[in-house]
Amino acid sequence: MSQSIAQEQSNLKVAYLETIDFAKLLAHEEHEVAKLMSACTTAGFFYVNLQGQSSRGLLEDEDSMYKAMEEFFDQPFDTKMQDDRGTHKHG
Repeated sequence: MSQSIAQEQSNLKVAYLETIDFAKLLAHEEHEVAKLMSACTTAGFFYVNLQGQSSRGLLEDEDSMYKAMEEFFDQPFDTKMQDDRGTHKHG
């Protein structure tokens, strides 16, 4: 690796993001729910671990998920703003 690339990479700021285990959420594991709530109220971003059998249905339902997103964002602005929670930390 060249010295300039190494220098560039050393100057990069990296944010730590929590990884949330979807299977543990489905099992209502208290620690995993707490991790999710913490990630939502601090950084606002997190990774979701979708490995495992319990995530298969979610991944298979990808088209439905995109359709729901499209339907929401196709609504008039005033309709979408009815879901405004008055804070920058919640979508």
